Amino acid sequence: MMVTLSHSSSSAIATENSVSCNLGGPDFFHAENSYYRVYDLSAMGVSGSFSVQSVIVGIETSAALGATQPATVKIHTLTGPLTVAALNQIGTASTQIANATATTITVPVTATAPAGSTLVVELLTPNGQATSNSFFIGSNTAAETGPSYIRAPDCGINDPVVADTVAAGAVMHIILDVVGTAN
Repeated sequence: MMVTLSHSSSSAIATENSVSCNLGGPDFFHAENSYYRVYDLSAMGVSGSFSVQSVIVGIETSAALGATQPATVKIHTLTGPLTVAALNQIGTASTQIANATATTITVPVTATAPAGSTLVVELLTPNGQATSNSFFIGSNTAAETGPSYIRAPDCGINDPVVADTVAAGAVMHIILDVVGTAN
């Protein structure tokens, strides 16, 4: 059975709602940023294993000097609190994100999370400052059923933290959903 796991009550992308670790205006060329969503499979109604087929990524703004910029989708399982050390990568896919505003893309990626596990989806945007890349993940202020997380080592955020805590008083609920088969 095909299932979309999502913590978002809306997939609408809000304007100027997301934060990233970047050089500031006017161009906002970004440092390395990772965005996360955590899915407890049992709590999401998945009783068996879960075979990931793709990840839906919200894009507030993607602006590259060229027509695209690189990103990586990583699929992990989690043991314990959400730290980089507690993540076990089980799948990855590189992609190129085209210049765009207020849209979503679907990135094919395969991985299988065992029954009863906690699945973590990560979108990594590598440092784009030398190549004049700016990226803000798509988010909104609509209700969410689980927190959104960000990690930005160049800004001193070495482990994922709740995105709302770094969004300067804003409500930043990211669009990062996972599509797969519940077994």
